[in-house]
Amino acid sequence: MAGNLVSSQRVDLLDGRHLTVLEYDNHKLRFRVCDSPYTIEEAFITGKAGQNSIIMLSPGEGYVPYTLVKQLAAKLAYKKGDQVVVQNVDGSTDKGVVVSPWNGHHVKVQITDGPNTGNYLIKIDRLSKA
Repeated sequence: MAGNLVSSQRVDLLDGRHLTVLEYDNHKLRFRVCDSPYTIEEAFITGKAGQNSIIMLSPGEGYVPYTLVKQLAAKLAYKKGDQVVVQNVDGSTDKGVVVSPWNGHHVKVQITDGPNTGNYLIKIDRLSKA
């Protein structure tokens, strides 16, 4: 358990990404980084008083720069809240709503009715406007 949240500080980076540093009452820290995936490349954590702890994160496999994601999202025909029809492999269709544009090739869609209820990443070529 992390404890009770004491403060949350957002740090905006020059390319539009941001991270949030969360501080808890039991002196624990948590870092939330947008624009995943990341991997831990370096961690220097001694556990000794008076020494700095250093953690370096590097873009992981499948990383797409945040600025490119934002540009692609702006160009997508599907925006958050759009009503869509999903064409399934078996020929059936499901109605849903766009939760968020994803990477330029996919859109996160929430299907609320029927046996396929849930959130899915759907290729754009399987979507049409409702």
